[in-house]
Amino acid sequence: MDSHEIEQFERDGYVAVRGAFDPGVASACRDVIWEALAAQGVTHDQATWTRPVVRVPCPEGGPFETAGTAPALWSAYDALIGPGRWARRRGVGGSIPVRFPSEEFPGDAGWHIE
Repeated sequence: MDSHEIEQFERDGYVAVRGAFDPGVASACRDVIWEALAAQGVTHDQATWTRPVVRVPCPEGGPFETAGTAPALWSAYDALIGPGRWARRRGVGGSIPVRFPSEEFPGDAGWHIE
């Protein structure tokens, strides 16, 4: 990260790390998410999008591990947080909120990282 990106993070509270990992990894992550959604009855068919948000547990392996351990991201964490001040995990963790168009309040419209 350069000084401009660090300043942006300090000013805005976020920064995009573009190109941190291969687009194929992102595509594989999307496929895994759609599989998890399908297990909850949500598919590409918009008629199944009956809830404003569906959460799926974030897988720990496969493409999520590849994305979560990308050297560009770990370097950014070191630049923003400081070396040794964060835990190097082998995945992403948490849950993935998948939002769908809805007039209904999702109940969790606070700040989070996506």
